[in-house]
Amino acid sequence: MKALGGNNKISPKTDESSKPFFPALPILLIAVLLGLAGCKSMLVGKHNRQLPPVSVNHYSTCLKKAGMEQPGCQDYFLIEVTKEGESVYSYLRVCGEYFKVNISVECAPGTVTKVDPKGAAPAATPVFDWDAKGTEGLSMKLSEKFRNKGNGATTIVYNMKPGGFKPGTKVEFWQKKREKYLVDKLEINDQGDLQLTNGPSMQGVVASGFIPGEPFEVTVYDPASGAKAKARHIPFPIEASGKGGCHISVEVATPYVVAIWIKGFKPKEKVQVTSRYKDERATLEKKVGDNGSTAWVIMFGPPDRGKARTSAKGKDCSVELEYPVGDDLDIVQ
Repeated sequence: MKALGGNNKISPKTDESSKPFFPALPILLIAVLLGLAGCKSMLVGKHNRQLPPVSVNHYSTCLKKAGMEQPGCQDYFLIEVTKEGESVYSYLRVCGEYFKVNISVECAPGTVTKVDPKGAAPAATPVFDWDAKGTEGLSMKLSEKFRNKGNGATTIVYNMKPGGFKPGTKVEFWQKKREKYLVDKLEINDQGDLQLTNGPSMQGVVASGFIPGEPFEVTVYDPASGAKAKARHIPFPIEASGKGGCHISVEVATPYVVAIWIKGFKPKEKVQVTSRYKDERATLEKKVGDNGSTAWVIMFGPPDRGKARTSAKGKDCSVELEYPVGDDLDIVQ
């Protein structure tokens, strides 16, 4: 994204604060198991886990050979592995579509069939206020371990570490993306990590399919007490900094609904904000809070596309940012 009047930054951005999606898994274990020839029976059973990059590459190649390629998709979710007679099958959710893959034979036409949802985690709605601050004394750290780009999308592997929860606490691990939620029921082990009940610890989470400015948000929630800890990360931030320390960024809810954040101004300063899109122009005055920041929402609508521009001018600092909207924003990185 082009930043005007400041230094543009397109580096991964992590924020573990309470500001305002992809299940956790033991990454190495699943990757190794899926790569072991002749040991597929070890996988039989329920999984309900996002697959790591090595397995995504395997299954995407398999779907392509079977004539069912899902271009650009990196969201591969292993639901279940079953043994039916002498054959072993994987049930997958691939970017909203469901497939049954015969993993006992070489991938070819006829080894993959499209099926109705089987064992898929249903869409969920949290009973708690997602945007409210986390509970004092609890924390959730989310840090990028590595990223890999393939098949038109970037897959990111994160380390995650909750803090402050008592060992043995039954928790829910929530993930949110574009107002859609997924939830896993886990527990806190003696080391303070998330884990499956009587299973391995879950120190990693895999995410993919993000567009610029789109956040990845997770919450660990204790339903017994109502306590929670939150973390978030924007893999492809849209932001710029101006001379004087002020800063502007765009956070994307949908390709047509974005939040503009400004910070780094003097406490309670009145800032002149101007937004431009094609022939439209609007200027208004925004009063920042005690921390020198504020945010507001800009809504576009189909068939809007192209570039929009927003500037913020205070007494000692000004900053401006150009960003895509609509179809020009809705491009998976």
